[in-house]
Amino acid sequence: MKFIGLSFLLLFAPLSLAQSLVVFSNNEAATSCSEFAFEASLTNQSSEHYLSYCDRAIENETLLRADIAASYLNRGVINMALGHYSDAHADYLTAQRMAEYLPEVYLNLGNLDFLQKNFAKAIENYGLAEQLGLRQAHILYLNRGMALMNLGQLDAAEAQYMQALGSRPNWSPAQQKLEQLRQLRMQRDPASP
Repeated sequence: MKFIGLSFLLLFAPLSLAQSLVVFSNNEAATSCSEFAFEASLTNQSSEHYLSYCDRAIENETLLRADIAASYLNRGVINMALGHYSDAHADYLTAQRMAEYLPEVYLNLGNLDFLQKNFAKAIENYGLAEQLGLRQAHILYLNRGMALMNLGQLDAAEAQYMQALGSRPNWSPAQQKLEQLRQLRMQRDPASP
């Protein structure tokens, strides 16, 4: 029974952080959208009301294309936190079409794939985020590690958790996942280290 509880915790634990983008304009709606998305990325909670700020930013014709793309991405983060996965997917794809060089788009697409249990596709998107130089790479290492665990690739998952810790030492989410992985191994094979 203890094994089932740990397996459930490992396989269905909430994803680590999504990635929002800061906008560089002084547009109040775009700035608020960015701030609300950042909050949603940390808490995985949001409010329907926050979407209206993103909508206003997206409809603002004076914003730079990069800020509009960021607003789509930020609205996607809010939609994902609200459980509106198809809306989040549409927002991420629009942001991708407008600015395909943004690694945050691919990280968030990977997170969406993870939540929909398409772990192989999630890993592919995390790889694209890494290739594009995601600044907070520890997030993608952790998330990719969790996707690999769900595919039963424990050695590869462990390597990702170690990479996350190499990128951000003492980061508790990676430490916790690494410890859970090691406990799972000990339960499966008590003779393993």
